Amino acid sequence: FLPAMILVVFGIYSAGSVTHGFVSYYTASKLLLSGRLGPLAYDDEWFGAEVKATTGSDVREIFIPNPPTMSLMAAPLVPFDARAARAMWLAGSVGAFVASVWALAGWTSRRGRTLPVAVMLLVLLAPAVFTNLRIGQGYLFVFALFAFAVILIGQGREWLGGALLGALLALKTSGVA
Repeated sequence: FLPAMILVVFGIYSAGSVTHGFVSYYTASKLLLSGRLGPLAYDDEWFGAEVKATTGSDVREIFIPNPPTMSLMAAPLVPFDARAARAMWLAGSVGAFVASVWALAGWTSRRGRTLPVAVMLLVLLAPAVFTNLRIGQGYLFVFALFAFAVILIGQGREWLGGALLGALLALKTSGVA
């Protein structure tokens, strides 16, 4: 419980700043929903100017390593300004991550195994988790999709687990690694 609270507090602290990472998802979603997302998004200067105009920040961000479908990730947050959307993104990131770790721990215990407390603390308080929160990356959502896919496949619901893996790969090809 304490590690989850630490993540919540860090998420609240991180919500006060607009950094690279989230602004790429947010800007891409805004462009998609306004009908302006196209090949120009892969022009670093054009996309960077759109990021600055959309978020009102001086953050430099690119779209290049992402598939076009990545623009769907922040689509539900487009009605909100960049700062409010970032705060909601971080809350969702913490919630998805904690829920997936909790679900994995429960799933392993139902299979007759338990995760040692040290492993749980290592997973929940890993530096990569805090980095993802600080910059607002989407990898905590990626982790959640992987975690629930593993659980579903382990339960014999391969089609649903496969659908989650397909959604994951459509959103973030870097999840393949």
